[in-house]
Amino acid sequence: MDKQGIVVYVTSRCYRACEHCAVQDWMKANPRYDMSLEQVKTLIKATKEFKTFYLTGGDPIRWINLLAAIQIITDAGKDVVINTARADIEELIDLSWGLVKEWRITVGGWNNDHLLKLSAYPNVKFNYTQHWAKPTEDIPNSIPADCTCGEIAVYGDFAFPCHAFMSGNGVRVEPGFDKSLVNTFDFDACKRCVSNLKARVGKPIELI
Repeated sequence: MDKQGIVVYVTSRCYRACEHCAVQDWMKANPRYDMSLEQVKTLIKATKEFKTFYLTGGDPIRWINLLAAIQIITDAGKDVVINTARADIEELIDLSWGLVKEWRITVGGWNNDHLLKLSAYPNVKFNYTQHWAKPTEDIPNSIPADCTCGEIAVYGDFAFPCHAFMSGNGVRVEPGFDKSLVNTFDFDACKRCVSNLKARVGKPIELI
């Protein structure tokens, strides 16, 4: 597991309902989930060794606590990376100026007009990514060597080895929880994992 980063599922709300979304089933099962600021503070206390918080969902842009959480996380000395399906985020960039390390914007969330507007922020890091596609079948022996995830996933008060396990039993977020996760791996689930399958929609994107 990556001790540098931790993936935090802050909301199940999203602007889209993509059939190929890797966490579509989780969002449908928890349509009104929003992480509280108290849960954010508890997570910070339990993750002193983790450097980066990757905020995801759903779409963090729809999380009512986003700006307050960014401030709390960065005040604790952590980096914030936001995964979103939207690119019309100029106001959010201004409101969180200097606090967000990177904005990761997925395909379908931006067009050339968006890129032109975001180019006005030369000191802000953007990463234009593609959706991971939802797997349709197993790929034998796809782990552990080909695993591309590696970050612990946090949903509510519980942590999981990665997003593929969030429908199962997690480990309560408290100091030392990451060591307990080692015993929760299910390698059959890993074989079905969207990150292992590396199934992507469309062609790789190259931006100059």
